[in-house]
Amino acid sequence: MYVEAATDGWPCAMIRFDVTRVHGRIRVTTGEVGSDHRVHAANVGLVHEARFVNVLEYRGMRGGRNAVTFTVERLGPARFRQLTVFGDTAIVRSSVGLPGLRLEPVVPRGVRVDTPFVLRFRVRNTGDVRTHAGRVHLQLGGGLLVVGGGTFPALRPGAAAMGSLRLLAPHRGRYQLLLVADSTNAGTMATLGVSAS
Repeated sequence: MYVEAATDGWPCAMIRFDVTRVHGRIRVTTGEVGSDHRVHAANVGLVHEARFVNVLEYRGMRGGRNAVTFTVERLGPARFRQLTVFGDTAIVRSSVGLPGLRLEPVVPRGVRVDTPFVLRFRVRNTGDVRTHAGRVHLQLGGGLLVVGGGTFPALRPGAAAMGSLRLLAPHRGRYQLLLVADSTNAGTMATLGVSAS
């Protein structure tokens, strides 16, 4: 099941509660969905407590009074008896901004048809908070085949990491590529052209 929080109808947090039975005992685990900063969880019997910190959507923060709503969505057989929102739940003004990524691909040279080649890239955190580990994948490649690779680690603000994709060009010509770098709390895109002979 999911618990979603929204300000003026615009979602700002979604926490997933997975309920399973292990050796005859009920176990609840928590996962986050979207661009979260932190999620903490604790089990006490059948009570599962989660604390979640996130940023708001610009459209969900207007001048004056803002309504905060909480919605529970059940997607399985598990049921809940009560949802408690703690009294310290609040919207707090902060100078900390969003996490951000910049993807910088390096144009490969000497690409040959039917021979795997390496497309190197740099992923940089341009935001104010740590980004999660993620992957770079080929969204559009005009026929290029992905052989492997494409991950990057969690990055603190200002940090960068190098990575690579292994690709294969099945025919001669120029390929226009759209690369996407994404993690659970940030994402970006980059385009480039690759010629194969």
